[in-house]
Amino acid sequence: QNFAALGILSVLWYVAGFSLAFSAGSLSGDPVTHFMFQGLSLSEAWPGYTISGPLFGTYQMMFAVITPCLMTGAFADRMNFGPYCIFIMLWVLFVYCPWCHQMWGG
Repeated sequence: QNFAALGILSVLWYVAGFSLAFSAGSLSGDPVTHFMFQGLSLSEAWPGYTISGPLFGTYQMMFAVITPCLMTGAFADRMNFGPYCIFIMLWVLFVYCPWCHQMWGG
């Protein structure tokens, strides 16, 4: 389950999660601002940091992926694989990204 979560959530973060967490907005960010890391430059530092935008996004992805994996221990082998995958995707989109946006993004 954790290896599947790593793959699924990495793609989800790359496609829309980073944009939801770190673009402008009130409750959550705009999902198209940094869609698939669009508008992030390898040569320019992320505001307030000395690392590039894609590197910052990849670093933040580590936390977006590990958080649901930690929850997996609470219900390991008690949930079917399909519903588990749907649950972690929805949890990242509707819980983690807005919370991350309100704490560090926008």
